[in-house]
Amino acid sequence: MTKKQRSTAPQSDQFAPLPDESLGEYLRRLRLIRGMDLGDVSSQTPRNPDSQHVSQSYLSQLELGRAVNPSRERLISLAHVLNVPETWILEKAGFTSGQLTGELDPRDRDLLLRAAQLSKEDRSVLDVIIDSLLLRRKKQ
Repeated sequence: MTKKQRSTAPQSDQFAPLPDESLGEYLRRLRLIRGMDLGDVSSQTPRNPDSQHVSQSYLSQLELGRAVNPSRERLISLAHVLNVPETWILEKAGFTSGQLTGELDPRDRDLLLRAAQLSKEDRSVLDVIIDSLLLRRKKQ
């Protein structure tokens, strides 16, 4: 396999997160197992509105443990490039499967479930609306 190729073979234990490694250590290990350098990973992260591009420098900061609170979208982009289940990277970053629904009141949970049914374009519009409302609230 050349440096820029990714395996699409089923996941094996070598790709699973280890209990004692940090998010950064895990990302670096995955990248090296795949035979990729920082630029390879960065160039394969999407550059479209529906996902998050991860720059070489940001990936380096993640691997060194210097990036604080990486976004869910960026982590998902990395999971796709590194060909591992999203949950493996999200859990390493501190996200939990019940985090979104476990702490929400019923109205917020309903809003979240309804938003998940929207198209990607409509979710982008909703995101802009929410940002505008939050910005307006900060100014008050």
